[in-house]
Amino acid sequence: MQLAITTENRVGMSKAIMDVLAARQIDIRRVEIETGKMYLQAQAVDAATESVIAADLMKIDGVKWVQSIPVMPAVERNLMLTSLLDAMPDPVLGINSKGQVVYRNRLARTLFDSNGQQPRRIAEVFAGGDWKEKIDAAGSGEIPVKIETVRGPMLVEVRAYRDSEGKVLGALLLFHQPERVLTRSHLMHSEDVEQFDQMVFASAAMQELVERAKRVAAIDAPVLLCGESGTGKSLLARACHHHSARRNQLFVELDCANTSDSQLLTQLFGAGAESTGLLELAEGGTILLKAIDRCSLPLQKKIHQHLTQAKAPVRLMATTTANLKSMATNGAFLPELHYALDVMRLTVPPLRQRREDIEPLALHFLGQFREQLGKTGLKFSFAALNRISEYYWPGNVRQLKNTLHTATLLAENDVIQSSDFALDEPIEPAVDFDHISLPEAVAEFEKKFLAHWYRKHQSTRQLAARLGVSHTTIAQKLNKYGINNKKG
Repeated sequence: MQLAITTENRVGMSKAIMDVLAARQIDIRRVEIETGKMYLQAQAVDAATESVIAADLMKIDGVKWVQSIPVMPAVERNLMLTSLLDAMPDPVLGINSKGQVVYRNRLARTLFDSNGQQPRRIAEVFAGGDWKEKIDAAGSGEIPVKIETVRGPMLVEVRAYRDSEGKVLGALLLFHQPERVLTRSHLMHSEDVEQFDQMVFASAAMQELVERAKRVAAIDAPVLLCGESGTGKSLLARACHHHSARRNQLFVELDCANTSDSQLLTQLFGAGAESTGLLELAEGGTILLKAIDRCSLPLQKKIHQHLTQAKAPVRLMATTTANLKSMATNGAFLPELHYALDVMRLTVPPLRQRREDIEPLALHFLGQFREQLGKTGLKFSFAALNRISEYYWPGNVRQLKNTLHTATLLAENDVIQSSDFALDEPIEPAVDFDHISLPEAVAEFEKKFLAHWYRKHQSTRQLAARLGVSHTTIAQKLNKYGINNKKG
């Protein structure tokens, strides 16, 4: 029998209630008291006896209401807290002031199980000799501390719990596994997923590309996004993900150009048998490998093995500025991976081939910078708009945005002038075309062209991949024209 009794606050109320149960020789097992409320847990009785007891309690002066309850408040709170901690995606341990483990949530019981044995003392959880110092540091700070456990390196947060006088009774330890931290960081990075209707363009070329991308997005197959650097390949990939059946799952971007092979291998496949990689953690979602042409052949083979699984858990998208077919022919890219990726191809045209998009994009970015800088009156001069509309933008949309950002910071009187843009001039052979032959003109342009791109890719392998020719061809031409080649 469990009762909730609403009462007035007066001396002797609790004794009067206890006397009613004692008179009937009812064994009281638990009592909880709050202001204006008393909860009783007693031995089980039949419904008729419980009704009589409730009636007797209502006769007590100051008792306002008596009702049966299914569970005592403390038990209910404990069940709720236990359910909450068990639902957490991270292991949680509770320890008392003696360092004994007195609580484990569901994940902690699974993670720290050792042949059916659970750790009884906190020292049994850690592998390093400096764990006490690190636990103290975590307890005194507000950020997690990296620590070596019997299940590998983790981040741990420590939160002490105290009595009413402030004395520490114990602590809760919240462990973060590296792969979970990695997943959450990607999730935060990917929250601002772009939709197709958020893309800014006015050209027929982009309209045609977006219509094709919508059809591709609905087909659950790998996607290869090609185009020059800065054209918006990643933006298009995010829009495809959002337009697909996987829209409510994780979207992850990994930059192969600025991440070592070992790091990519760990992030994608995990660090060992007990570690989970993003290819498993992002199950049901999409992984975008940016600049996949920069991956080594061994890593390409691992990615290809994943793609050829009967039930690959994630959809793979990849971007490249290189000619993968040419790279595969020259042995710089795995042919099997090229064929597996090039199922659905989207090629984003460079900005100079869709000049109708320059002004809408510029106005879109200007609106963003107005808000960021608090310059609501910021605008382009007529000459500035003409300058950006006529420029060839070798760095494409990314260069346009960065150039405009700099210009907004330099602008005086909230008017952006053409002189506020730091732009290179187009590639033009400085020769007299009236007095040279066609082979000489071609050679002159080729020299200027290679010099231009060598400033951006001072590695013959990168340059060869970018221009879609072999490493040997690039090396020979750089040598022919005397273009400096220190990095090879």
